[in-house]
Amino acid sequence: MKKIFLICFLFVFVCSWSQQKTWTESEKKQCMTERLKKMTSDKESSSSGLMILEQYKKSKEEVVSCYCAKLEKKHKTYKVAREFINKKDRKSDRESFEMGFSCFNDKSEVGKWSTEMKKICFKLLQAPSSGLSEKQANCFCQTIEKHYVNFFEFGEAAKYNEIKDQELMLEFQNCQK
Repeated sequence: MKKIFLICFLFVFVCSWSQQKTWTESEKKQCMTERLKKMTSDKESSSSGLMILEQYKKSKEEVVSCYCAKLEKKHKTYKVAREFINKKDRKSDRESFEMGFSCFNDKSEVGKWSTEMKKICFKLLQAPSSGLSEKQANCFCQTIEKHYVNFFEFGEAAKYNEIKDQELMLEFQNCQK
């Protein structure tokens, strides 16, 4: 009798635990709506975001759907996921970015970037605001590729003022000649 009770208890516990990991339809819709709105609200990010989507031949909806699915697997509710997304610390930024970027299935590595990643680097560095020539942008991208998994990892290092590698800085100086 005790074994039957224990089996029933475990069954109910496991079923209720697995159900807690699934968001409601309302939460899923809210995630899609908010993330799509966020993706298009900032003009500068929106134009570079569209360029990235074009490089990987993905739609905004496809990427946001993937991102929301990953958030759902990691967080019990969308409210908890939103708190994670809105946290402004290095660890959360990186984790959130990696979750979203994994939706592109990019296989770049240090020294061996995908064609898409190389194009993204070049196009972002060729933006009028960068002031770099085509030759300089190419040189910078090749230099960054030798040191970082992808252009965005470099961007994160720059954002947090972590580019201290002397060899990299010398290579950058050579690009400006």
